[in-house]
Amino acid sequence: MKAVLLSPRLLYFSPSQVIFQCSTSLFADGGLPEHAFKYRFVFKGLFRSTNGNERAATIVSDQWSSVVALYSELSMSYPSDKLPAISATAQAFNMAYPAPDDLQPCYLAGIWRDNLPYGLLWYRRSNELPEPRPEYRAPSWSWASIDGAVWIPPYKHLIPSLPDCVVASVENCYVLHKSPSNPYGEVVGGRLQITAPMVEVLDYYIAPSGCIYLQDLGNHFITACEGSADALDLSLALPLTPKSGYKMVLLCVIRLPQSQNEVQHAERTMEDYECMRPFSAYYLILLKREETDPYSRIGLLHFETQEPLKLQKRWKDDSNIQMVTIV
Repeated sequence: MKAVLLSPRLLYFSPSQVIFQCSTSLFADGGLPEHAFKYRFVFKGLFRSTNGNERAATIVSDQWSSVVALYSELSMSYPSDKLPAISATAQAFNMAYPAPDDLQPCYLAGIWRDNLPYGLLWYRRSNELPEPRPEYRAPSWSWASIDGAVWIPPYKHLIPSLPDCVVASVENCYVLHKSPSNPYGEVVGGRLQITAPMVEVLDYYIAPSGCIYLQDLGNHFITACEGSADALDLSLALPLTPKSGYKMVLLCVIRLPQSQNEVQHAERTMEDYECMRPFSAYYLILLKREETDPYSRIGLLHFETQEPLKLQKRWKDDSNIQMVTIV
């Protein structure tokens, strides 16, 4: 995939035809096979410089999400290569994401600082049993920490018209690299400090299948729902319940629209994304063992409705706003 994204022109020699591709065109003798279009929408116009332009920044954000989606489908010969194998592509994108200063690197284990907190909203694209979480190669809040195909929703499109829908604020985020001189290579550690509305899950059940059943959220907006695990952590004795000694919380990043005006804005903004409903809220599902331990991300709860106004009072979120640390 790196060759497809970084080369200005490509010439494919298949058993039956020759295919030419550049940033504006795709030609083949005898017609184009279906797989030839796979990378075209990413390839065209890749690596635009944002120059402080919000629309350009959103386009680049979409391009990176597409790269991650395609890249995550691939299998690694060596799992530790998850981040090194995409490092050349990340360096090319760095032209559009200049670091604010030397102390604040722009690339954080596969997520761009400018895309926080939206870059945290990735999720597994498969409904199949999640694979075991591999040996450590990225913090749990990064898509690079798991195997399998992932997707990052294009919610950054909502922000210009619905800034109040983003309720999480990233206070600090850093990663530790195996080689300090290579900020795009292997990662050996990292932390994320984020302030957001938090709801403690009083009763839950994590099944061996990877389904997370949230059975009691106290007096908050919903009493029963279901999320999905990012990966199965083999260090956990599944099935897992509160009796296992783990504390589970939900951390809200994107909330539901709360007025008719917001609903209309969301509908207009998201009309090009038919796979997504605009009336959505995203919660990170976090877990930790001891009270003094940092949290680990174990999944994502995507909560949606077609009638956000009608049921708004019943869904009123009374959660406390807290700062938590995720590793």
